[in-house]
Amino acid sequence: MSINLNDLLGDHPWTLWLVLAALLAGARLVVASPWLLRLAAAVLPAALVAALWPTAAAVQLLVAALSVAVVVVVVLLPRWRGRTATSG
Repeated sequence: MSINLNDLLGDHPWTLWLVLAALLAGARLVVASPWLLRLAAAVLPAALVAALWPTAAAVQLLVAALSVAVVVVVVLLPRWRGRTATSG
């Protein structure tokens, strides 16, 4: 019995999102950037959408993009404002 990886990933696209999240979390072990964990957490909603609607690739990408945007706005924007604020 042979297993075709294209068939597996085509039938279960949520595995792609979980693998991406695992790779980002694993890369955090190599690179000392806390952003990788935040990005790994941000792609998990796309895995949930992929599990519910496996044929809706556009919706999955939209959810992933929106969740990454929310992470950037919620976490990064306040830090940028703190750095650019001048006291005086």
